[in-house]
Amino acid sequence: MKRTEITQFLHYLRAHDPYLEVDPYQVQAWADSLDASITVEFAREYAGRHYSHSDAPRLTPGGLNAAWRRRKADKALVEIGEALQQATPMPTWFREQRDRLLHGGAA
Repeated sequence: MKRTEITQFLHYLRAHDPYLEVDPYQVQAWADSLDASITVEFAREYAGRHYSHSDAPRLTPGGLNAAWRRRKADKALVEIGEALQQATPMPTWFREQRDRLLHGGAA
């Protein structure tokens, strides 16, 4: 996110957490801490879900970074699963030879 987007996001967070101060130092701290690839859309969606729980702790850059990494990992797993579904299956004869070689037998 750009600094202007971080400033807007912090004002959005302030609606959930009235004790949050939005000043240039706070904006800089978040800019220094946030993963540069996080999108404003993701950050707002995550903050909305995060603060939908009555006992939610204060959202931090580290918490947002962790959620972003989980999302990227989940997305990568979905893409791998889709690629596997489209892949050509290994022929049975090849699998049998491979298994014999791996287990010390002759091909």
